[in-house]
Amino acid sequence: MLWVVYRVFDRNAEFDAGDALQDLHSLTLKDGDNGLHGFMTSYTILSAFCKEPPSEGIQRSMNLREFKKAPMLSKILARYEEHPVGAPERSFQWLWSMASDKVDKRRKEQHRKQYEIALQGGEKRFALAASERPKDGKKPCFRFQLGQCKEGNK
Repeated sequence: MLWVVYRVFDRNAEFDAGDALQDLHSLTLKDGDNGLHGFMTSYTILSAFCKEPPSEGIQRSMNLREFKKAPMLSKILARYEEHPVGAPERSFQWLWSMASDKVDKRRKEQHRKQYEIALQGGEKRFALAASERPKDGKKPCFRFQLGQCKEGNK
């Protein structure tokens, strides 16, 4: 039985490395700024499966192509383009670290906003006005309370 479990989870290293490299080349950034964290996480995971990571130039060109789809990286990309080829600021490592910092900063800001909303009691839900309540004393349907009922306040 233990052998069956082992075989199910056993990795074929050659197969994984080839697939990871192919998947790395086909990885695309979807949803602009919102998809940047997912893209970078997927790229990191797929890179870990490669026996040898792609060269600096290939990594730079692959990520540069996708980073251009994220408006929040426009200033970083402009700074990247200002430097001559061979400068430390024109490397994959620099580009990746700047993008990572930007993504981390954005995630922290979003978490902070959500935390502040939670501290204030969450999203506010207001009671129905007296004119919107049913006349017979029953509670309105759940969809009406959400503003989605098509039958009114029956």
